[in-house]
Amino acid sequence: MNRKLVRIIAIILAVLMVFGVLASLLSYSASAAPTREQLNELKQKQSDLKQQMQETKSKINSLEFEQLEASKRKELLDEQIDLKLQEIENINERIAILDAMIDEKTVEAREYQRRENVQREIYKTRIRAMEENGVVSYLQIVFGASDFADMLFRIDAVNEIMRRDQGIYDALVEAENKTLEAKAEIVSTRGEAAEAMAELESAKAELAAQEKEAEALIAELQKDIEAYTEYYESQQREREQIYKDIIEMEEELKKLEMVKGTGVFMWPAQYKGRITSKFGWRIHPVLGTSKYHSGIDIGGQGYGAEIYAADTGTVVTSAKSDTYGNYVVINHGNGYTTLYAHMQSRNVKAGDKVTKGDLIGWVGSTGLSNGPHLHFEIWENGTRIDPAKFYSNLEYAPDA
Repeated sequence: MNRKLVRIIAIILAVLMVFGVLASLLSYSASAAPTREQLNELKQKQSDLKQQMQETKSKINSLEFEQLEASKRKELLDEQIDLKLQEIENINERIAILDAMIDEKTVEAREYQRRENVQREIYKTRIRAMEENGVVSYLQIVFGASDFADMLFRIDAVNEIMRRDQGIYDALVEAENKTLEAKAEIVSTRGEAAEAMAELESAKAELAAQEKEAEALIAELQKDIEAYTEYYESQQREREQIYKDIIEMEEELKKLEMVKGTGVFMWPAQYKGRITSKFGWRIHPVLGTSKYHSGIDIGGQGYGAEIYAADTGTVVTSAKSDTYGNYVVINHGNGYTTLYAHMQSRNVKAGDKVTKGDLIGWVGSTGLSNGPHLHFEIWENGTRIDPAKFYSNLEYAPDA
C-alpha cells in the first residue's frame, strides 16, 4: 500500500475515533438513566480499543524497525559513496594521465609524419633522377664493363645503388607504419578517456540516485511513524475517556440498580426472643469495660436459629472479623443500612439482592461474643440509631 495512503487512512481513523468518542459521550449525557447494555457496550469498546492500540503500537514498532534498517542502509550507502568518490578521484587522475599521453602521442605522430615527408622527398628525388637520366638496366651497366675487374666494380656499384634504393624504401615504409601505429594508439587512448569519463558520469548519477532514494525512504518512514503515533495518542485519549465513562456509569448503575427497601423493618430473627443488651452505653460482657453498644443483642434462640433480612436491599458486605465474627451488611437504598453479626455461618454474598424475609444466615457466637445471639444494627444516613424504635412489645432481660 502507498505510504501516503497509509498516513491518510491513519489520520481519518483518528478523526473518526474522536467523533465516535464525542458521539458516545453525547448519547450518554443525553440519557438520564444509563443501562447495563450501554455499560457493556462501553466495556466492549474498551476491549476492542485495547486490541486496536496493540495493533497500532505493533505497527509503530515495525515502522521504527524499518526506519532503523533504512538508516543502516543509508550508512552503508555513505560508505559506498566514499569508495565511489575515491574511484572518481582515481579516474580523474587517470584522465589527466591519458590527456598527457594524448598530447605526447600527438607530438610523436607529428614527428613521424615529418620524417615520412622527408623520406618521401628523398624517394621522389631518386625517382626524378632516374627519370631524368633515362631508365637504365642494371644488367646493361654490368655487361658494359671493359674487363673483368671493371665488371666487379660495376656489380658492387649496382649492389650499392640497390641497397640505397631498398633502404630508402624500407625507411619510408617504417615511417608510414609508425605513423599509423601512433595514430591508432592516440585513437585508442582517446576512446579510453571517453569511456573513463562515461564511467565517471554514471558513477555520479548512481550515487546521486541512491542517496536521494535513501533520504526519501527515511523521511517517508518518519512521516508514517508520526502519523501512527498521533493515531495511537488519539486512541490513548479515547481509552482514558472510556475508562472514566465506565467508572461514572458503574456508579450511576449502582445507584439505579440498588434495591430499595420499604423503610419498615421486620423482626430479623426466627424467634421473638428477648433483648439481652440494649442500644447505648453498657458494661461489655466479655471485656468488662464501659463500651458503646451500637445495636441490640437478641438472645434466647440458640445456635443455628435462622436470621432474616429485615427489609429488601443489596448485600454490600458478607465477611468475618475479630469483633463481629461472621457478619452481613445490607444497604436498603433509602438511606437505611442494617448489620447482622456473630453469625454461625452466612447464606449470602456481597452483591446479592435480597427481599425482606430472605434467609441470610444462622445464629452463632463468632467474634467477640460470650454466647449465641444476634447482634443487630440499623444505620440511617450513615449514623447508627436504636433498632428498638422500629418494634413494639419488646421483651428485655433484667440486666439488659
